[in-house]
Amino acid sequence: MTAYRLAWATAFSTYILLVVGGTVNPTGSSLACPDWPTCYGSFFPEMTGGVEFEHTHRAVATFVGFLTLVLSVVIWRTRPADKTTVRMGFAALAMVVTQGILGGMTVLFQLPPAISMMHLALSMFFFCFLLALTYRLRKPSEEVTSSLGAGKRRWIIAALVGVFIQILLGGLIRHSGAALACGAEVPWCVGAAWPGHGLGQIHMLHRYAALVVTALVLVASASAIWQGLKSQRFNAFLMGFLAPWVLITQIVLGVMTVQSKIGVIEVVAHMAVGVLLLACMMSAFLNLGPVSVTAPEETQVPLSMGTQKVLP
Repeated sequence: MTAYRLAWATAFSTYILLVVGGTVNPTGSSLACPDWPTCYGSFFPEMTGGVEFEHTHRAVATFVGFLTLVLSVVIWRTRPADKTTVRMGFAALAMVVTQGILGGMTVLFQLPPAISMMHLALSMFFFCFLLALTYRLRKPSEEVTSSLGAGKRRWIIAALVGVFIQILLGGLIRHSGAALACGAEVPWCVGAAWPGHGLGQIHMLHRYAALVVTALVLVASASAIWQGLKSQRFNAFLMGFLAPWVLITQIVLGVMTVQSKIGVIEVVAHMAVGVLLLACMMSAFLNLGPVSVTAPEETQVPLSMGTQKVLP
């Protein structure tokens, strides 16, 4: 179970990283450290002003990178027969390295929107990938081998994709400078349902997409509750039950974000709850899938021998 616990720690740390990263832009700290990977030539700069947000983000990212490295090695050493899981571990490592490079590029090229959006998209995909890897490493407490095919989970898949895209649209607002395009007005934008200027349209696209995502999440939640009860998957049922409440919280925070004219606390909370909604949909999808009751037990490959020794 070492790999499983480590995977959970990595996924949780990644969530913290996403929240910390969400503080950088609204505090105006994106270029507080003009160089990379150091900050003003130092790995331990004075943590004042925007540096405390930007460099904290880098420090947490480094920690997540280290955990991912350890996780990939532990999986490789303890589960050598499970080739798919080993490949997933090293894929996670490749992703976190790529994410670090993209983070450096956003600074060195002074926040180009395209790279910033790639940085955001990969961070969310990496988080979902870690949840899938954690689920695969889980040792089930009971042998439930039946699973629902993708067809019966289609609404959950649709909601998962919808939430992912909605987070990217939120990032597009941030990186395009459209955050204040509609002022503090809700639900319209400067008195119009569809404003005539481009930044306002980007902003309203995020709002209208929220209506679609709301419908998808509600249907997906009902599906997860129903399918969870039928197949006796309590975790899927729980995710289906929690998702609407997370969704309501997210909508309220979205309104508060606009009316506060992009207040830092509101923006960060909106980001944090959005990621939780993504996690709910991903967890519901995973928990209605196959359970790896036949996964090999963790084994340790001695450094000096090619044989395997089963751990107690």
